[in-house]
Amino acid sequence: SILANFNNVSKYYIVDLDWMLNFSRAYLERVLDRHLFEKLVFVPTSGYQNIEPNRKIDLVINIDSFQEMEPLVATDYLDFIGKRASSFYCKNAIGKYSPESINLEVGNSEQHRSAMKMGLCTDIVDIFNTQELEKATKKYLEIFKPRGFFLQKHEPEYGQYNFYHSALYSEVP
Repeated sequence: SILANFNNVSKYYIVDLDWMLNFSRAYLERVLDRHLFEKLVFVPTSGYQNIEPNRKIDLVINIDSFQEMEPLVATDYLDFIGKRASSFYCKNAIGKYSPESINLEVGNSEQHRSAMKMGLCTDIVDIFNTQELEKATKKYLEIFKPRGFFLQKHEPEYGQYNFYHSALYSEVP
């Protein structure tokens, strides 16, 4: 973990939905020693803009949640990151895919329609088409780049997760 491998981390904020924070807190309290657990600060999504208001955040990490947010909420997070962070690591889906393309049946069509509207990368991508994945990746890398930031490094995920991509952005070129 970041806390165990980097001694200079004084605080680690976890921002999530209230009910998920309860799970995270209970789990992390069991697996981390007391010293590391005390560095954690659990923040509900409604309070993330109040984190260290007079200080830059060294690194913001977002994994697997931008595609679950309403577009305006995701945009607000990216604006916050652009104003308040020095670096940003993002690992999310580069688009949506058709459940039929992997032999899934849609159980609840209303939930499916709602999910397809979430996030900032809403184009339907053929996850078996390399050219479509490359095109969606370029769009993804631009969409998730906070204003004023530079792309430092990026790489695709592999195997069954080839429609995910990791990117690291920072204020410094």
